[in-house]
Amino acid sequence: MRASTTLLLRTLIAVTLAATCMQAHADSDDSYVSAMRYVSLDAQGDNNDSRQYSGTGSFTLGKYFWLQGSVGKLKDDSNSDLGDLTNFGVGAGVKGEHLQFTANFSHYKNDADYTQKDVAVALDWIEKRFSFGLDGFHRSSDDVTAQSVTDTYPLLGTTTIAARAEQELTGKGFGAHASVNITEALSVSVGGMGYSYSNDVHVTTEVAAAQAPAIAQILQRRITARLQDRLNSLSSGGVTRNVTPLDSTYNVGVSYLFGVASVSAQYVRDKILDSDSITNSYILGASIFAGDHWTLSPIIGESKSDSGNITFGGLSVSYNW
Repeated sequence: MRASTTLLLRTLIAVTLAATCMQAHADSDDSYVSAMRYVSLDAQGDNNDSRQYSGTGSFTLGKYFWLQGSVGKLKDDSNSDLGDLTNFGVGAGVKGEHLQFTANFSHYKNDADYTQKDVAVALDWIEKRFSFGLDGFHRSSDDVTAQSVTDTYPLLGTTTIAARAEQELTGKGFGAHASVNITEALSVSVGGMGYSYSNDVHVTTEVAAAQAPAIAQILQRRITARLQDRLNSLSSGGVTRNVTPLDSTYNVGVSYLFGVASVSAQYVRDKILDSDSITNSYILGASIFAGDHWTLSPIIGESKSDSGNITFGGLSVSYNW
């Protein structure tokens, strides 16, 4: 029922660095290799009492191949059902003169019976003044919860029955993105992705065999509706955006590079899976290049939807060599 892409903070900061990376790619192999050799620490939070902390390392093998690894923890105090999630990820990339291919795998797990596995791939064509790419995504999650349903059952009357519900969410996504350097300092970007899911709910309970079919129908109907309501209540704004399944997402951004810093603005439109809920997010970010190796990247933003507004912010500190 939950899904993640790459870490939200690094995803939002990416538009800020688009002009720098394309320029480095065009200037020399050495500068591009240096841009892909880094370690970073990221932190973010929102006014829903959600927090996420992560660390990432990226290392090059020669001039055309790199490996990445990350570990992190998401603490969602606003949603006891989500609880705390730990995650790790691995990724790899290879580039040619213009083509670049990247692949990333992420694994999420909480202290209960929830696991999630995501695979994301991208194929980019990069020029000095523009880049264009295609995106693919696959996710699978398994969530086991204990449920109790009070209803009127055949032969039992009105009573409460405990059940075990296992929800399997499997889906794929396809999208595209592009970035254009209007000038050496100004760049714009646009992207989007659509998703398709299968959402299966399996309910089991300990009842007499003769009663099971009729009782199972009631439990299946009630628990499936309950899990759908839980799905619709998730927010794609703030820290928990990466653990919310989406039907579609679109974004447009602009960044300006000057001296030792760059600033960016981004608009993101998300539609929650199997609902009419739309979240509009507005994000401001910056990257401050402190010396030859350090970069500080703060962000601040607000997400607006029918369920309310969420204010969020974050900071990434990275060192590259």
